Amino acid sequence: MNILWAGYQLIHRSATGLLDASIPQNELLKISDLLNSLKSQNIEHHSLLTIQAGQRKFIAFHLLLPGHWIIQDGHDKAEKIEKEIRKLFDAPITVFTHLAPIEDPDSLYDTGIDRREY
Repeated sequence: MNILWAGYQLIHRSATGLLDASIPQNELLKISDLLNSLKSQNIEHHSLLTIQAGQRKFIAFHLLLPGHWIIQDGHDKAEKIEKEIRKLFDAPITVFTHLAPIEDPDSLYDTGIDRREY
């Protein structure tokens, strides 16, 4: 039985490493906490998606920023937030952000994986 159990664990661990999955819940909470802390700056987020493929983690989300900001301000803020997220992890991580104005109602339509046309 011990040999069968060890064999099962080895196969399961190997197969899991080949499949894409969401990152663990505790790591997802760290990201959500960081993003939620930005609300006091009138910065929101939605469409948070995570994937772990092997050792690499991928995180994507929409960042809703004040519409009156110039492009450079939005870009700089997104870069800072992405860097803060990367510092939460020891493993390789890739962060993708999509910037949108918080005041634009159309920014809230694409909260799922597939963008719906309205």
